[in-house]
Amino acid sequence: MREKSSKTKSVIFLIVGIFLVVAVLVYFLLFSGRRIKYNNNGGSGCTTTKISSNGSIDELCVPKRKGYAFVGWFSSNYASNPLMYYSDKYPDLKNAYGYDSDKLYSHWMRSGKKENRRVAEYQAGDVIEGNDNVELYAGWIKIPNVKFNNNGGTGCNNQKIAENGVITDLCTPARNGYQFLGWYSAEYASNPLMYYSDKHVDLKKAYGYDYSKLYEHWVNHGMSEGRRISEYQVNDVITGEGDFELYAGWIKLGNYKLDNNGGQNCNESRTYVIGSTLGKLCTPKKDGYYFMGWFSEEYKDNPMKYYADYYPDLKKAYGYDTNRLYTHWKTFGAKERRNTSEYDINKIYAMPNGTTLYAGWMKK
Repeated sequence: MREKSSKTKSVIFLIVGIFLVVAVLVYFLLFSGRRIKYNNNGGSGCTTTKISSNGSIDELCVPKRKGYAFVGWFSSNYASNPLMYYSDKYPDLKNAYGYDSDKLYSHWMRSGKKENRRVAEYQAGDVIEGNDNVELYAGWIKIPNVKFNNNGGTGCNNQKIAENGVITDLCTPARNGYQFLGWYSAEYASNPLMYYSDKHVDLKKAYGYDYSKLYEHWVNHGMSEGRRISEYQVNDVITGEGDFELYAGWIKLGNYKLDNNGGQNCNESRTYVIGSTLGKLCTPKKDGYYFMGWFSEEYKDNPMKYYADYYPDLKKAYGYDTNRLYTHWKTFGAKERRNTSEYDINKIYAMPNGTTLYAGWMKK
């Protein structure tokens, strides 16, 4: 009986011993060695991870935090402002933006990624020197909701920005009598074309803040050149605290009048977008006269004077001799595609509201 009890105890001790050995092995396999302690820094989802024996980081957890974009993992030095690391690492960015987190993050999203710039202090594949455990802090940047200010128009409410701060879509408002140009900060809400001037130094030098000339440039050249007229567009990055308010930018529609100037068929008022084409222009008739085009009051009674003023070579050759100017146009000007009309359907205009265009006539 004693012998049986002794064998039983031996078996129990053997089982317990095997269990302890296994437990120790598991402990050393799972918990020995240097480790990374994740500090979610206001977020959640990450605890600890093991560092490889050579000190390299094989993989890093990605935490979450509502209303914030995760920038990466950092030491305590950059925990409260992770974009300071991005600035400290790249002197050109520090020189350009200082420690402005919003501008730095926008740069990284727009350009830094493509340039393979490093925004996180610690990344997978890095080697951490030393023998101690390491605490890493999640770096965050606040992503606001966008609040649309229709600025006299209607149709747009608040909009949520993507988790990384990128604008994925923008509403298009409506306003009777106006054309929508885009979305702007409060600085440009009342005159959105100021942004177009500020954005493009050559335009500011050429036109200053001349509203009509800036819009005319954009329609004639800016669109085809891919110039940016709207301060905020899809794929832009927005960061910051609270709601971010965008203002609709508008350009007013205008009207002009056609005056037959002794002819018939075309006395009427028309609406157009100030700074755009006038649309299809009417062709009037007058017995015994040739219609030369549409003119301002200055040229309505002598349309060939415009022809001379517009082409300096003709003015030098013929002065304001109406007959000789008209003969030139019939003989050479039409073939050379010289224009006799001060206003035509292919030009862009930004006339004062209510401008009158007069029919110009030459006697047969």
